Amino acid sequence: MQMRRRALLIVCGLAPLCAAHAQPTSHARRAVFLDSAGVVRWQDDQQEVRLFGANYVVPTASDYRAAGYVHADRKKMIDVVFSGYATTVESIVGHISDMENPNLGPTVYDCDKANQALDELGYTRGPDGIRMVPATTGQNAQPAHPMKYQILQTSGLEYNGERAFDIVKEGFAKLGVDVSLNIAGDATAAYAAETGDTCDGTKNPPVGYDGFDMAMWGWSGYIDPDFQLSVVTRGQWCSWSDTGWINADYDKLYADQGVAIDRDKRLQIVYQMQQIVYDNFLYTQLVNEEYIDANAKTWTNFKTLLEGYSKEYYTAPYRVS
Repeated sequence: MQMRRRALLIVCGLAPLCAAHAQPTSHARRAVFLDSAGVVRWQDDQQEVRLFGANYVVPTASDYRAAGYVHADRKKMIDVVFSGYATTVESIVGHISDMENPNLGPTVYDCDKANQALDELGYTRGPDGIRMVPATTGQNAQPAHPMKYQILQTSGLEYNGERAFDIVKEGFAKLGVDVSLNIAGDATAAYAAETGDTCDGTKNPPVGYDGFDMAMWGWSGYIDPDFQLSVVTRGQWCSWSDTGWINADYDKLYADQGVAIDRDKRLQIVYQMQQIVYDNFLYTQLVNEEYIDANAKTWTNFKTLLEGYSKEYYTAPYRVS
């Protein structure tokens, strides 16, 4: 038998843990403040603190982005959940595409830096060890509350999602953040739980994505990155969007790459879009899973990467003598 591998991108469709993006600026030593709208901002440049991904619609989104330096012990996840058949990945495009931005990351597992960032942001630990979010004012005002959140999963994952969640939970616990697992059903039910019953992306402001905190899921990428880049556009609200994120500049870049004829020009745009997704922690990529399939040595020419996307996977193989 001959064995081949194909990739599946596993994203903590927004789930954090203990780690830091490699960045030229040390965020852990920069002062922050809460503005009148309850948004956490850097003191020096007034920019919003965007440190890891979650549901970008609910008011508690500022809680998630405030934590920073987050990610899971991905090496442990690869060894325990995937038996070594996975690799780390930084881009939502994944390793399947030759247009994956190679300049992202690496995301480094660093719980000390994560805790330092949370301490400096004023998220102090309560008697039970769970950090408290300070009260905020403004449009999305919230009272002080503990950092306790729910991570949504589907029952149809192609890996041991509950064991992967356990590793995620361990990382959060080291930060003083308590997370629980909600397996919402099959993919249809879980996605309905994400978007909500009244989701409408055409309204201003749009409606939806107000019923969950974070999600842990996976994407099957493709050689061309167009679809993967589309899932964080406004046009995918109530459809493929997990995050409810809206950014007009990003949407314009998506439109531009779709009509770019020159490959180098398109590649530059695609790299920029991946950088934006990475910098804003819209997703925290966990691993790039390696699927394994096998065939008899008397057959060849399997198009493994096209499995599920092209009939060529079934029509191209042929028998050899």
